[in-house]
Amino acid sequence: MPLLAKDLAKATHLRMLCIGAARVGKTYLINSCPRPVYVIYSDFDVTKLDSATRVSDDFVYDEVNETDGGKLLAQTEVALREARYGKYATVVWDTISTFALNLCNAALGATDKGNGSDGRQAYDTYGRHLVNTVGRLLHSSVKSHVLVLSHDRELSPEIAGQAKKRGEGILPNIPGGIRNMVPGMFRDVVYIEKKKSTQERFFVTGPDGVYRANCQTLPGYETFPADIEKFIAEGKKLDAARLPPNTKKGK
Repeated sequence: MPLLAKDLAKATHLRMLCIGAARVGKTYLINSCPRPVYVIYSDFDVTKLDSATRVSDDFVYDEVNETDGGKLLAQTEVALREARYGKYATVVWDTISTFALNLCNAALGATDKGNGSDGRQAYDTYGRHLVNTVGRLLHSSVKSHVLVLSHDRELSPEIAGQAKKRGEGILPNIPGGIRNMVPGMFRDVVYIEKKKSTQERFFVTGPDGVYRANCQTLPGYETFPADIEKFIAEGKKLDAARLPPNTKKGK
């Protein structure tokens, strides 16, 4: 039976993908997230979390960074269960790009029976696991803001016939054609940058910006201070100012 659009639940929690270069301050964003915060840490060196702890160590974390496929999936299940408990105001995943690389390498290794990897089978398995993981984390049953961080590094040259590595709607540094699908799963896709002169960090949010970001929470903005609590507050302010559909002023 069709559902009524007027009964559609409003988005109450952030679902943001934030992409940025190394050392630009992605992990530092943990400090501006609503508390309490749970961090799913997927990069290799957990001591890099010290960029956040220098300001505040008021968060908890689990490592999800094994290179063995079975162990990585087991860590992932533990983290997803923790994220879905509903006791955290914000869940931060740092970073999806390293997780995807480990997941892809494990899938390739699993298909190698001595004569090389079966790329077609491996990339299909890896892609399904990645989409499943992202989808479960972003599901409406997770009553937390979700911030997913991703690296943006220099890429090797594109090869004719392969999926584009950069451009509109593409998540850089994610193996395989799945990088064309992942950004579309998020309500907000932003890039984080830093002004060299002032060290001020800001989000590139506008769809006409250099990176073709797509920010549904703050339409019309092209940049915004790199502060998660302020981003959420501004989005709520804009929502409150919007008139309901088919409603005219004065009526």
